Amino acid sequence: MISRDVLEDVIAWWRDEINREKIIEREILVDVEKTLDMEEVTVIRGVRRAGKTFILYSLLRKHGGIYINFEDERLAGFSVEDFEKITDIIKAEGVHYAELLLF
Repeated sequence: MISRDVLEDVIAWWRDEINREKIIEREILVDVEKTLDMEEVTVIRGVRRAGKTFILYSLLRKHGGIYINFEDERLAGFSVEDFEKITDIIKAEGVHYAELLLF
């Protein structure tokens, strides 16, 4: 299990990393933004290195949210029970969007 403090540190670290990235706005972002209030899930797929992650970064910058990459070594030992902690963090921050990258 991972402590809530570690999860909060990981979320803050990724938020800082995303804010430091140079992002070029793409036309597709407008179309993706139109889907944000829909109940359906929006899937962005494409070849490697096509810019899918940077579309997400743009959305997170504009609309807020939480980004967690489970390849982060600080999350070794993450268990199903830890998702409850993430849910609590999301609620505490009043976040509408969360992106959890599972590879």
